Amino acid sequence: MYSLAHSVSRSLVLALAFFWSFTDTAAQNNCDCINSRQVQKGETQVFGNSGIGKLMEISDSDPKSLYYFEKEHNVSWFKFEIREDVNITFELAPDNPADDIDFILFKYDMDGFCERVKQKKVKPLRSNLARSGSVNGGITGLSHDAPDEFVHSGPGNTRSKSCPAKKGEVFYLVVDNVSSAGKFSIMLDDGSKPRTPSTVDASPISAEGYVEIKTPFEIRIVDDESGLPVAATLDVAGYQIGEPFHAEDSAVYLLHMSSSQSVTINCNAKGYLFFTQAIMAPIVPYDAVKAPDKFLFEVRLKKLKPGEAVRLPNIKFKGDETEILPSSRASLLTLYKFMLENPTAVIEIEGHVNAPGMKNSSKIKKLSKDRAK
Repeated sequence: MYSLAHSVSRSLVLALAFFWSFTDTAAQNNCDCINSRQVQKGETQVFGNSGIGKLMEISDSDPKSLYYFEKEHNVSWFKFEIREDVNITFELAPDNPADDIDFILFKYDMDGFCERVKQKKVKPLRSNLARSGSVNGGITGLSHDAPDEFVHSGPGNTRSKSCPAKKGEVFYLVVDNVSSAGKFSIMLDDGSKPRTPSTVDASPISAEGYVEIKTPFEIRIVDDESGLPVAATLDVAGYQIGEPFHAEDSAVYLLHMSSSQSVTINCNAKGYLFFTQAIMAPIVPYDAVKAPDKFLFEVRLKKLKPGEAVRLPNIKFKGDETEILPSSRASLLTLYKFMLENPTAVIEIEGHVNAPGMKNSSKIKKLSKDRAK
């Protein structure tokens, strides 16, 4: 444990836990299920992520499994909603024909979906783990004429059978590029009108002629003990493109979120521990004609107490280095603002390097110490 003293007068010691992964993580930041990017019908060009996700939903699988690849290599998560009853088909085409792309398709069923995927409690609907190669341009996907729903690892058919789906159902697609983090395209048929090619970004993508209806989110900030309102600073990462949404000096905030949009709420107030939590907006049907009822999210701030342990999520580094990735900016800003609001606090930083493949324990300890510094 390594101490970071901000002030020594009337000190309040907090144990602040950081969990960082010994891997490369791309700035695109859809390495995990909860941060899946939306795609719709047509061709979407994407830049594949480099490295594994923070949560590693797919890991420790049987090498002979029909359903899961053994572990994550360069993984990207996507999601899409079915616009009309359809047999889902798609193609995943890498820019580099030598890339080996695997995929698994899931259907969203209930709250806690991503955690249940990690626990292998959600059975995949389709998968293809075959070794694609330059003979077919490295292309894989779902097609109407493929005979099998699942294809195991190794030589085999790089297409799996199309998947029947009903209007309004939501599907999650995890793509793993075993070879590299290269660019690839997704050609999807989700039953909607075609659209022109575009690049995936943080904003929701709307089909042609479709007016997106958003869910009103009211965020109320209260004292955890008394339940009384607390005026606080709010930062919401993932709510808009670029910098996090920022507002201050209020106990109530109103946001409007897209269907199944994922954001991270960060909140600070003087005399309180900071608050950070990832949330996902409910699914709004494609053909909805009015906004859903307002969704209430309550932030309960705990007063500062000596020895309190707090976890600061989403602190990511380049593999085998101490350089912090840009995707960690929102979490670091939360800590920075907490220190400004509470200048007499003394913080102890404790870190853990997730390096299951490393056998050199002295190197792991040194890296963990250097990252904490």
